[in-house]
Amino acid sequence: MSIKQEIDMASHELSVAKTFIQTHVNAAARELEGQSAEAARQLLEALPANQAHRILMHMLPPYAARLCCQLPIKLAASFLADGDANHIVAILRCMPSSKRKTLLKVMPDKIAALCLLLLSYSEDTVGARMTADIIMLPKGISVGAALKRLASNQGVSDSDAIPLVDDQIQLVGLVSVRALLSAHDDLAIETLIDSTRPALSSRASLVSVAEHEGWHRYDTLVVLNRHKQLIGLLRHVDLRRGLEQSMADARPIPTADIVSDVSQVYLSALTGVLNLFGGSANAARKQK
Repeated sequence: MSIKQEIDMASHELSVAKTFIQTHVNAAARELEGQSAEAARQLLEALPANQAHRILMHMLPPYAARLCCQLPIKLAASFLADGDANHIVAILRCMPSSKRKTLLKVMPDKIAALCLLLLSYSEDTVGARMTADIIMLPKGISVGAALKRLASNQGVSDSDAIPLVDDQIQLVGLVSVRALLSAHDDLAIETLIDSTRPALSSRASLVSVAEHEGWHRYDTLVVLNRHKQLIGLLRHVDLRRGLEQSMADARPIPTADIVSDVSQVYLSALTGVLNLFGGSANAARKQK
């Protein structure tokens, strides 16, 4: 086979592999987890940035961490930076400390700060599972000003629990978007405050808050640090996931369980590309 034919075949297989990743990203992630880090690294570098990010986010954290350690540091940071902070932290926790620190230094300041906050808590605590990038409002503004902020803010919120804080970022209470929408724009937001919702300590264990009475009425509870400052929200679904993860074994999901017979064609192409990368790496080593 000529060099041109090999290049054409590789290009075709890479194109099919991209389609497979686009349509069966979980299956592609499982396949990558079983490959050498070198072959997986070369594939990620050959993919468009959005696809590389997507498949990395669908890999189990230990495998994603191992792969990130093989990538050039700035490229790994760019692949991770667009992800959810909690997911990124799950990957960072699986890395050697030196590599983790280096990655955080080259990440955008906002996501790096969120990751550092979450990393400061033990994995089994509320702080490690909360959502830190949240919307909060100052207590002294009007309803109209609050609605403008909500419209332009990209943080996470619970429509029934927009926190209001004072100048020290201590929680004053919460207000729902529905209450804001039905109120006059000039009304002071403090008149709509609900101060009855309970709060969780960021350093409390997940087990200790699993039966908290607040979950009987609400799906989301605010999280405060030791200074009673608002630092995040904990969703009940994230609490459950945290408790499940602490009990589950981190074992790969068999590809056969999630890939249909039709997608085996794509899987074969992906395997072919990985073998091509792996073979190239082996050949290069032999020449040295």
